[in-house]
Amino acid sequence: MAISETAYQYFISKYKPEFCEMLLEHCAEGRSIETFAAKINTVPEALMFWSNKYVDFEVCLRVAYWKSYAYWEDLVIEDTKQIREFKVLEPTIFKMVMKNRYKWRDTTDDIMMMIGSLSDAELEDRAKKILEARSGQVITARMVENES
Repeated sequence: MAISETAYQYFISKYKPEFCEMLLEHCAEGRSIETFAAKINTVPEALMFWSNKYVDFEVCLRVAYWKSYAYWEDLVIEDTKQIREFKVLEPTIFKMVMKNRYKWRDTTDDIMMMIGSLSDAELEDRAKKILEARSGQVITARMVENES
């Protein structure tokens, strides 16, 4: 969504130096930069405007991102040290946060992306190699394409 010049000027004028410390504290609790914008009654684009105009805020914005990431990483590390009865981290929620907020991918995602980019011939060739490795026999049959 494009922002008008009037709105741009409005948001630029709302900057306060104390936002730096507030942002760092907010994100150190695992919260996102976007929710910080909501907390101070602004929009995420305003944070980008401020980071272009105020070097201190740009630095804080970058550090805040990694503070939020560290929170989630620390949470999962601590949870792995707990016995089952005392675990508090829901793996599905952790995975969703990491994937959506930090563009984190797991092995399944990587495999599916790789498979999706292969042609039928490449898929067939890889499948033959897997079957040959398992059986110890050379596979010579060729996949028949569907005729429509």
